[in-house]
Amino acid sequence: MKVDLSEGSITELIKKMALPAAIGLFFQAMYNATDAYFVGQLSVTALAAVSISFPIYFLILSIGMGVSIAVNALSSRARGEKNIESAKNITTQGILFTIVLSILSGIIGIYTSEQLFSTIGATGDLNRLSIEYMNIIYYGLPFFFLAMVLNGILNSIGDTKTFGYVLVFGFFLNVLLDPWFMYGWFEFPAMGVAGVALATVATQIIATIILSYHVLKKDLIRIGLKVDIASWIRILLQAIPVTLQHASVSLGFLIIIKFVSDFGENAIAIFGIGTRIDQLVILPAIGIATAVVPLVGQNFGAKKLERVMETYRKAIEYSTKFLVISIVIVLIFADNLAGIFTKDKEVIAGTAYYLRITAIAYAATAVAIISGSVLQGLAKAHLSLVMAFLRFFVVTIPAILFFAYFLGLKEIGIWISILLASVLVAIFGYWYVMREIKKLKLTLKDAKKPEKQNF
Repeated sequence: MKVDLSEGSITELIKKMALPAAIGLFFQAMYNATDAYFVGQLSVTALAAVSISFPIYFLILSIGMGVSIAVNALSSRARGEKNIESAKNITTQGILFTIVLSILSGIIGIYTSEQLFSTIGATGDLNRLSIEYMNIIYYGLPFFFLAMVLNGILNSIGDTKTFGYVLVFGFFLNVLLDPWFMYGWFEFPAMGVAGVALATVATQIIATIILSYHVLKKDLIRIGLKVDIASWIRILLQAIPVTLQHASVSLGFLIIIKFVSDFGENAIAIFGIGTRIDQLVILPAIGIATAVVPLVGQNFGAKKLERVMETYRKAIEYSTKFLVISIVIVLIFADNLAGIFTKDKEVIAGTAYYLRITAIAYAATAVAIISGSVLQGLAKAHLSLVMAFLRFFVVTIPAILFFAYFLGLKEIGIWISILLASVLVAIFGYWYVMREIKKLKLTLKDAKKPEKQNF
């Protein structure tokens, strides 16, 4: 299937790809919100267990995300260079590579789960429920990883609709499966928090089947099990910085969770609810960022750097317009949003306070996300890692130590630190991307200059 993103209106291409991606991601965020809602009906401890599991959950999934984005970027660039066979080879090897990584990751996760939760401050029932939840996830990792990589393959040709439809379907299926497995309907044993995890695995299995069908239908891979080590190395080199970027984000959140746990289970629940609402609100930016990777990748491959620059500027413009409106809505309705997930008045008040601090940073977060996507599309994912490292380890953690502990602001100091880091990283990311694009333009201009002849 031939899809050329190096031609046509950038504005129309962003709209065409970002809208279905954003809709799908909205339902993915609602999926996570559904989990939080049902778990919240059990107890604050159960809600805290799922909240404290999420950074670990995303830390593990960062491996699959890295391979997915690597396959997307490399195959997009190959298509921009009109090398379709190379693109198919990359996608096929990406799938094989993913299967191996997912199995290894699941084994490691199961054997380290108990110690990891103890390290980040989960004790007693909180520790037990967290392990129950994550161990089910570990068994289903191959399907999580494959769904991400198959989506990356479809994204490389500009197809964001298929995954969007899958996410919508997954949301409605999860609404049924969560209470069914959690409470034990129709003779099924009541599994509590573990039932929520099982529902997630079930939806990922179905998503993998649907996405596999579409990848095969669009003729985007080669059929065969032959391993190409050279391609694995190419994918690995591109995936490592992306994985480290996502892993550093997850690790950063784990460290933040460790700090938050110093102030009790309510603080953990507040952080868990607040970050889910944050995720829901910034979806337009994530949807646009999804479109940015293949757009930048194909235009970079076609050596059309002006279109790369236009993609970056348009993406920032559209996402910030959406998020300025979102900021106002969250500031006004913070208490109502928090009340969806829990009836605990103290947690509702604390979550509203969290949202009114962090909402100010939504537009800045959009700039940072899109900057990272541009760097991935330019096959410079290692540079986006710098931004993630800067955000958590250079700004957030020192700021937490200062505001939360030195000034004694407790969890409020953590929320202020998150706001500060988001703004500073957005400024740095914009400068960084503009510098890289200008350097590439100069390199391309020099390459086009005729060599001087000596007479």
